[in-house]
Amino acid sequence: MKKKTRRTILLICIVLFLVIAPYIVFYSLGYRIDFEKMKITATGGIYVKTYPVATEVVFDSKNSQKPSFFSHDVFVQSMLPKSHSVLIKKDGYFDYSKNLIVEEGLATKLENVLLIKKDIPFSSLADKINYFSISPDNNVLLANISSKNVSFQYSALSLLPLPAAETLLASQIFSLPLQNASINDVKWSNDSTRALIKIKNLNGTYYYIFDKSKQKQQTVPLSYLSSNSQNVLFNPQDAQQIFFIKSNALYSAKGGVVTVLIKNATAYKISGNNILWTSAAGILSKSDMAGKLAEEINEKPVAQNKYEIFLAFDKTFLKSDNSLLVFNPEKKAFDDFKAPIDSYNLLLSPDGQKLVFYNGNKIYVYLSQKPKEGRALLHSSNDEIDRLFWLNNDYLVFSAGNKIMISEIDYRGNVNAVTIQPNLPPGPESKSPEIYFNQPDGKIYILSNSSLYSSEKITQ
Repeated sequence: MKKKTRRTILLICIVLFLVIAPYIVFYSLGYRIDFEKMKITATGGIYVKTYPVATEVVFDSKNSQKPSFFSHDVFVQSMLPKSHSVLIKKDGYFDYSKNLIVEEGLATKLENVLLIKKDIPFSSLADKINYFSISPDNNVLLANISSKNVSFQYSALSLLPLPAAETLLASQIFSLPLQNASINDVKWSNDSTRALIKIKNLNGTYYYIFDKSKQKQQTVPLSYLSSNSQNVLFNPQDAQQIFFIKSNALYSAKGGVVTVLIKNATAYKISGNNILWTSAAGILSKSDMAGKLAEEINEKPVAQNKYEIFLAFDKTFLKSDNSLLVFNPEKKAFDDFKAPIDSYNLLLSPDGQKLVFYNGNKIYVYLSQKPKEGRALLHSSNDEIDRLFWLNNDYLVFSAGNKIMISEIDYRGNVNAVTIQPNLPPGPESKSPEIYFNQPDGKIYILSNSSLYSSEKITQ
């Protein structure tokens, strides 16, 4: 080989090295050529974790990955900074799909995916039931309402269904002599020892106490409570004490003794060892549990006094049907929090970091970690949204018309929501089923056609 030829080959190699070496270095550092934008850009990745473990995770309809035997997760790197599709599959479960934006040099996380079974089995727990309420310690109060009385049965959820021969031995049964009545609400004390039952009929509104420590229940209504009583609650620290608002005053009832704790109070909230309350003048104040004033919180009165006090994210909110205010400690005044919908309900997540706003047909979520992003619409429907619960910190379960739906709150790209079809026998009733999600056992309970059913455990 001639000297000139060798020199030419050497020069070509040097040129190729100078061209290829930077690319190899950049490639090893996570850089790629974006041919759409014709530039070199840093890549990112997508991390996916599911419960239960997915069978397959498909990225951009072509890159199929499977979680390892010991892990629930999949991590794909070297992805260009743009929108990528993720499809998660598991036999017998609804597919989960989402479009996610990958940013330069960052891993986009999708780590709280709950896969939902296509067929969730439900089992029958009790028949001839018109109302049920589950206590914090996982017991249930069942009610059968006839034209002449309201009969109750109290049992541990773990004992249901009860064989007929064991019903009287395993549960407490009592009856209230009320004709053509309906149960409006049941509130439990924090220790689950007592329940406050609110019942209405044509003659008025009545409150009764169920005390699980007593074999014989009192069947006479509480004389100090009526249809004019508002915000009737147990003292969180003392199940023997009941607080309520009546005629613009906060009352305490214990051991048959009723006393006025705070005059000129329109609403209240128990917070630790204090009572937060609003006055007719629009001032939020703090008192001790005996009603002794400790301090007035806001200097500037709010425009109206009919507010509900709501605590979330270490903040104090005042809620009415059409507005939401949040206390600003620097101003010592309330700012408009701008509720996204009217006539709404608020529900705080179990971890205390997310808020859900919902009314008849819309559900919005607010994340405390991302205040600048505001509120996002999760669901909108022509069907009436009835009951709504947090399934865990990242999913909701609710009824909309005759449908029972489970929805994520991750609003990036698109919101995944599925409709579950319980295997319940058909019945004559036309009204929508009543649902309840019980956090302690992770099960959905359904009251339909006067029968109570429960699902298998939904959450991890």
